[in-house]
Amino acid sequence: MEPLVLPDGRIIEKASGSGTNEGTAAADVSVEVAFSYISEIEDVKSIILKSASPYAIDYSVSGNKVTVTVKGVAAGETVTVEVEAIGYQ
Repeated sequence: MEPLVLPDGRIIEKASGSGTNEGTAAADVSVEVAFSYISEIEDVKSIILKSASPYAIDYSVSGNKVTVTVKGVAAGETVTVEVEAIGYQ
């Protein structure tokens, strides 16, 4: 997805990633989402979780990556997260 460049030079970009609980019991799944056009994230604007069930999430930011931890994902289930962030190139 193409980023939006703001007049002040900041960039708004969306990126997504997926993760699967490959275990035999519910477990936390971490999904790392990297941005192509943003090199330093200033703020996470939104996180959309796409899964068959609702789950709680936590996230952390480092450089151009957001790691989303999805809590208690059922065994064998895949979750997808879409993150929108704002930052600088």
